[in-house]
Amino acid sequence: MKSTHLTPYNEPILDQEDLDKNIMISSIDQLINWARKSSLFPLQFGLACCAFEMIATAMSRFDISRFGMEVFRATPRQADLMI
Repeated sequence: MKSTHLTPYNEPILDQEDLDKNIMISSIDQLINWARKSSLFPLQFGLACCAFEMIATAMSRFDISRFGMEVFRATPRQADLMI
């Protein structure tokens, strides 16, 4: 390894101006409400071939979990979206 890789950086990596633009201050209740509002819990209601398509959306090829919808609810009362 070169000696330059072993020494720390002299200048700060994060600039104070960048920190002021990218940090948000909020309460925990507002954060929890935002998370509940922004993620959907679908109801898996498939009777025939549609059930296989719903199961396929939860697999790694389509990866529905990146949208926060990886938990399929058992009843319509617990679900936000009926597909």
